[in-house]
Amino acid sequence: YDPRNPENVEHLSELRTLAADLDISSRASFRPNVSDAERARLLRSALCVAYTPHREHFGIVPLEAMYAGSPVVAVKSGGPMETVVDGVTGLLVDREDDGDGEGGGGKGEGGEGDGGMDCSEREERGFAEALRTLAANP
Repeated sequence: YDPRNPENVEHLSELRTLAADLDISSRASFRPNVSDAERARLLRSALCVAYTPHREHFGIVPLEAMYAGSPVVAVKSGGPMETVVDGVTGLLVDREDDGDGEGGGGKGEGGEGDGGMDCSEREERGFAEALRTLAANP
């Protein structure tokens, strides 16, 4: 997290607003910069780790989480398909197709139908359901 990057600041603000809107602020913790020791402690104590990038070529976060013993909930694309064993070391969640022919996601920053990094309401519901399932069956 680099506070000099406006996108980082904006995204953190959006996440905090979302937590407040969902009335989970007391249970959500946002820690943009942590030491290696703190990251290891957090991963070891996590109920699960939500990994949201779509089409990520690899992604070290799922590996760090699984090494620490925390299951991963990830979008079923890119690196997590190679590293997360669905139903064993975590859950892989399909992205929903919104009918634009691009598969999952709809309109991102690059324009209409680019399958960008935004999350549609349907994707949020599916991802939230996967997290609830994992939380109910640790």
